Amino acid sequence: MFTNQGLESWQLDPITVETKLNYNNYSVWSARLKIILEARGLWGLVDGTEFVPEADTEEAAFRRWKMRDACARLQLIHNLPDNFFWIIMRSSTVREAWDALLEHLQPKSTFKRSLTLRNFHSLRVSEDGDVRTHVLRMCDLWQDVLNTGAYTPSPEADNYFVITLLDSLPSSFSAFAATWKFGPQESRATGSTLVGHILDLDAWNRGRAEAHKKPPPGQRKPRMLED
Repeated sequence: MFTNQGLESWQLDPITVETKLNYNNYSVWSARLKIILEARGLWGLVDGTEFVPEADTEEAAFRRWKMRDACARLQLIHNLPDNFFWIIMRSSTVREAWDALLEHLQPKSTFKRSLTLRNFHSLRVSEDGDVRTHVLRMCDLWQDVLNTGAYTPSPEADNYFVITLLDSLPSSFSAFAATWKFGPQESRATGSTLVGHILDLDAWNRGRAEAHKKPPPGQRKPRMLED
């Protein structure tokens, strides 16, 4: 079997995980990469249990360490999309690369908080869009916001969710939104209640639209003239 600097060929070839890293799968992705690096005997480079040999006094050992570190970094790069490469571009070791990804993409990182809040706050649905799908997506994004620690469950956080959700709806919901926004404070319900009301109203609107498409009872559809 081919070897290079004491490494077997199977240690040099990167393994592809099912899904490359994205903004939503860091925990699963990193767990898979850790198992791969452990299986290849390279995880010690990440957790610090494998130390860097002195380049001046242990030249052969240093060259082997450098090759092993490059193999570990290759394993990370192989499973990163191009738009994530900037995160580790300045890293000179796999440990630095791993820490950079952790800093940017762990659920409670400042970067992830900012990104998740921006995604939640900027989502909108058009007048002809699917309101039900949009509302459920907003609920998922809000849960992501809570997971980052940007907000903790509280009346203030629930109010922020309510206002942001109302602002994301199409103009046909403006009267409904105004009632919720500017009604008496004590009469306002929770975000989960608002979601239920929006879904009910959307179902009613869709049912009314379908009813308009159907001919009145007893009215026959016009027959097409034959040539």
